[in-house]
Order: sequence, then C-alpha cells, then structure tokens
Amino acid sequence: MIESNYISNQLDSVEISNANKCLPNKCDIFIKNNYTGLKVFHMNIRSINRHFDEMVVLLSEIRFQCDILVLSECWLSKVVGLPVLNGYTSYFTKNHKNQNDGVVLYIKSNIACSVTEPPFSDGNCLICKIGDTTSIVAIYRSPSYKSLDNFFNSFNLILSTVSCSRTTIDVGDFNIDIKPGNNDSHSGEYLTIAAMHGLFPTHTLPTRLTNCLDHILLKTNFSTTTLILETHITDHEPLLLFVDKNRPKLKPPHTFTKINYDQIAIDITNKDWTDVMAASDANLAVNLLVSSLSSIIKVNTCKCNISNKTRNLKPWITPGMIRCIRHRDRLHKKHKMNPDNLTLQHIYKRYRNYCNSLLRKLKNAFEKSEFEKSKRDPKAIWNLINNITCIKPKPLPPMELINPVNPLDSVDRVNCFFANIGRKLSENAIICRPTTRSYNSSIPSSCLQRDSMVLLETNLVEVDNLIKNLKVDCATGWDGLSAKVIKLARPTLAPLITHICNLAISTGVFPLCLKRQ
Repeated sequence: MIESNYISNQLDSVEISNANKCLPNKCDIFIKNNYTGLKVFHMNIRSINRHFDEMVVLLSEIRFQCDILVLSECWLSKVVGLPVLNGYTSYFTKNHKNQNDGVVLYIKSNIACSVTEPPFSDGNCLICKIGDTTSIVAIYRSPSYKSLDNFFNSFNLILSTVSCSRTTIDVGDFNIDIKPGNNDSHSGEYLTIAAMHGLFPTHTLPTRLTNCLDHILLKTNFSTTTLILETHITDHEPLLLFVDKNRPKLKPPHTFTKINYDQIAIDITNKDWTDVMAASDANLAVNLLVSSLSSIIKVNTCKCNISNKTRNLKPWITPGMIRCIRHRDRLHKKHKMNPDNLTLQHIYKRYRNYCNSLLRKLKNAFEKSEFEKSKRDPKAIWNLINNITCIKPKPLPPMELINPVNPLDSVDRVNCFFANIGRKLSENAIICRPTTRSYNSSIPSSCLQRDSMVLLETNLVEVDNLIKNLKVDCATGWDGLSAKVIKLARPTLAPLITHICNLAISTGVFPLCLKRQ
C-alpha cells in the first residue's frame, strides 16, 4: 500500500479552485446566469425518497440549471421507482450492501454521454463520460466500512480508467475528513492516490459540522469555481462546481411570452375582412387572412423578463413561501455561526419545521387542485398520477423487425412491413356511406357509389363545430396561429374559413402558403 505520510502535509493545503460558502440564492454572485460552462451539483441526500422535493426547491433557488446532479447516500434499497426530474435522464447504482448505499446521476437530456457502473469494493460508483474529454466519477463510501484498503484499491483502479480524459471530476461523499489539521489518519493516503492521477481537492471547507467529508477532486486546464451551499436539508452541505469551458452564451431562460388574447379577439372582430370575402383566388384569400391575423397577434404579444425576486420556483411556491425559505436559511446560517447558542438552535429548528410543514401543505394543495381540474379527463389524471409517483416507463426500442444475426433479413422484413401497410389498411377498413349529410342533388348517383370519392363544399355550421372542438393546448403551426386565437374569434373567423374552404374546393386549388415540406 502507498506510503501516505510523506506528502500528506503538502496535499492538505492544495486547492485548485476558487472556493466559497454561500446561500443558494446568492450563487449568481460567483457564477453568473449567462455562464455556460459545465455545472456539477453534489448532495448527500440521506434518502432520495425523503428529501427529493426539498432538493428540487433548492435547485430552483440556485437560479440556473445544473448540467449534472450527483446524489449520494440515496438509500436505494428502499426505492421502488426513482423520482423523475424533467429535462434530465437518471442513472443509478445497482450493487448495494448497506441500506443507505446508492449513487444517482441526473444528467441533462441534451448532453450526449455514456454512464457505467464499474466494480467497486466498499462503496458505490458511477462513471459518466462526455465525449473523449470529460469524465465525472461519482462515489459514495459508507462510514460503516472501517477498513479502507479495499476502497483505496478500487479508487486507484477507477482513476486509472479515466486517466485519458483532459478534465476529470471526482465527486461524492467519501467520509474521509480532508480539512487541514484534522485527525483522520486516512486522508493522507487518500489525497496521495488522487494526486498520483493528477487530481486535487477544489476545497477543504467543512461540509458536515466541522469536517470536510464531501469532496470534489479535479484535474482540468479550465478555470473553476466551487461553492458550498448553506442549507438545512440534511446534515451535509451540497457542493456546486462550475468549470468554465468558454462555451457560447445562451439566452437566459427566465423570460416568458405574454399574449393579450382579449385584445386580439377585439381587434379581429373590429377589422374589415371584405377583401378576404371578395377574393376569388384561394391563394390570395389565405394570404390575406394569415398575414392580417399574424400582424394582430404580433401587435398584442410581448416578451417579459422574470426577475429573480419574483420568479416562482415551483407552481406551488408563493412569494410568501420564498420569503419563508430565505428567512429559514438566514436562521440556519446564524445557528451555524453560533452552534453553542441554544436559543438560536431552538428558534431555527422550530422555524425549519414550520417551513417544511408549510411546503408539504402547499404542494399537497396544488396537487389536489390539479386533480380537481382534471377530474373529467382520465388521461390527464393518469399523467398527474405518473408525475406524482415518478412512474414514467421508458419505451422499449422496436425490435420485432430486427434480426441481429442476419442484417439482410432485417432489411427485407422492414421493406415488407412498409410495402404492405396500404393493403392491410384497405382490407381492414370498414366502408360505410354517411347518412347525416345532405348531398347536392346535381351530383350524379354514380359518384356516390362505394368505389368513388367526392369532395363536397362545406357550410358555416360544419366549420363552426370543428372550431369548437379544437384543442387549445396544441402547439401552433408555422404561421404562429394558435387554436386559442381561432376559438376566441370563432364568430368572425368561421365565415372566412368557410369561404376559403369552398373556394379551394370549387377552383381545385390548395393554397400554396399552407404547403410545407
């Protein structure tokens, strides 16, 4: 085993990142919202089932999205379904010895990466590789393992496998105290192994009471910033690492589009549409209608910025709740600065419990109101149940047409499948003649036979009913005209659309501006 004492004193003072402690809502002082480097968040969550919602609120307080979330001590042996985080893909360890074991990674869905769980003794480990340049090693070591020989052997081997990466981030709860002047006899050997692979700690600040047990070991040529977040969720303080890779700036996400639908409906009603109704060319009529509607919508649309102070963290969190959270965090900071003051300790704990209870009540009330809104829509109710219970099954890839042994056979089977779709649909189609619509008596009876097709002109009643049944939650088309706008101005737009449809049918012209490749 490596001799550790001879360089332990030197390694204790080595830090390669600008490290600070701060409240979650003050992170933007050190990491600006328009910085677009790699952001890695770590938290000892002490049961992902218990503290996941509180962690989500904490992430919202940070005011910018993290690229990778590393959660340790997840108690995965008691987890049935891993919580879902929108916009992220989750990965988790499967080999656990203790009830509190488990490492979970949440990685932004737009990040191309590979995640593996290597063999690891006396701990849990996941390795995330982003291309050939960046590796993130997430580790949790339970303090129940008294002997560290097996852990050090695995630790050394894992770092060897990622040695080719130009940027290596080793993050997790190691339960080894690396704070300078500590009494942990294992810290020297631990830091020596890391140094042999070019990794050094980004900070040595306390993360649990007075001990530095949660580490980020780093090898990189980029400038970095490390923040230790002062929060109450568990007895371990979360870590946030920012690696500045000088990527192009992205548009800040905290904006929203405000549309004055009431004024749009008024402007559409008051506009003179004589030119559309007088048009005898379907192309001209559609162009006039779309351009006029687009200009009205544009005039009544504006982009608004959401200030960080007024921005809602989650739908169920009110501005008053935000003030409550910040006051709780201030009390926690005062308590940490004066741990022997029993009065501060009592005030903080009482207010913390009140704040947590209020958060749970607000979330329950929000979910109850969502169920009440969707009580007549079974699909929406099941979507809510799946979101609340974190049940989102991943669809399996279609393998019924794939033969991994014989690729040529796969190609033939796929070709046959698509070549026979039309024939199978026609065989299964039920041919019936509509009886509720009155036909033009001038149409020859031969045109109404089963083997013929006729396109009849529409009327105002049919168009009006179709507009009534439009779904307002669908995305807008290329022209930016939403179903909501059309439904609001239905009395005015229904005659115009009826005229355009009949014009296209009578002239046999489908408007060019509605054709998109």
